[in-house]
Amino acid sequence: MKRLLSYLWIAVALTLIACSGSSGSGGSSTEVLSPVRYSGEGDDVVDCSAITGKAYKTATLTHDGERNFIVRPIDAGGNEMVSLANEIGQYAGTVTWNRRADSLSVRATGKWTIEVR
Repeated sequence: MKRLLSYLWIAVALTLIACSGSSGSGGSSTEVLSPVRYSGEGDDVVDCSAITGKAYKTATLTHDGERNFIVRPIDAGGNEMVSLANEIGQYAGTVTWNRRADSLSVRATGKWTIEVR
């Protein structure tokens, strides 16, 4: 009987230890980030170095112009990366955010917004 109680106490202790790590108070936590919004009209280069490398996952882009809308991330070395958007005319869409972006090159003929989440 004593052996059974010992096993029971060990099981309870292990369960409590396992649960305490997932409560958010002692284990690893997911960083909660507020959306970051950039906007403008026409061509621009946007500094987004403050969010480089953070846990943002998507960017929602809009454009109300009639011609090209191109958004290219640029890394800290000044190298352009794969475009987030390369569209003609009005555009609204969500794309995967490039976490290495230090700035964004925006070519647009109208008003545009970029919201990173």
